[in-house]
Amino acid sequence: LVLLATIFLLVVFLHRRLITTRLQTMFEGINRVHQGDLRSRIVQLPGNRDEICDLVDAFNQMTARLEGNIERLNQEIQMRKDSEQMLEYHQQHLEEIIAERSRELEQEIIQRQQIEERLNRSEKLEMIGTLAGGVAHDLNNILSGLVTYPDLLLLKLADDSPLAEPLRSIKRSGERAAAIVQDLL
Repeated sequence: LVLLATIFLLVVFLHRRLITTRLQTMFEGINRVHQGDLRSRIVQLPGNRDEICDLVDAFNQMTARLEGNIERLNQEIQMRKDSEQMLEYHQQHLEEIIAERSRELEQEIIQRQQIEERLNRSEKLEMIGTLAGGVAHDLNNILSGLVTYPDLLLLKLADDSPLAEPLRSIKRSGERAAAIVQDLL
C-alpha cells in the first residue's frame, strides 16, 4: 500500500510537473494573446520534446504570423490613409489650379476680344486710307487741269486782259484744293 501510495504521489508529481504546469503556462500565454498581446510567447521548458512542446511551438508560430499579418495590415491601413489624404489634398489643389486657369482663360479671351477690336479698327482705318488715297489721286488728276490750264491760257493772253484775273483766281483755287488733297493724303 505504501508502495502504491508512493507510486501514486510520484505519478501525481510527474503529471503536475510535466503536464499541468506546462498547460497552465500555455493557458496564460493564450489569455495574453486573447487580451491583444501578440508579442508574448509561451516559454518552452528545457527537456524532452513531446506533443505539448510541439503544440507550444505551433502556437508561438501562429501568434508570430498573426503579429506579422496585423503589422502589415496596419501598414496598409496607414498607407491608404496617407493616400487618401494626398488624394484629398491634390483634389483641393486641382480645384484651385482649375479656378486659376479659368481666370487666366477669361483674361486671355478679354485680351483677344480687345485685340480683335483694335484689328477691326485698324482694318477700317486702312480701308479709309485706301479710299482717301484713291479719292486724292482722282482729285489730283482733276485739279492738275485746274492748275496748269490757267497758266497756259495766261501765256496767250495779255497782262491787261479782263480774263487774266479770273484765270489767276482759278489757279489759286486749284492750288488751295491741291493743298487740301495733300493734307488728306
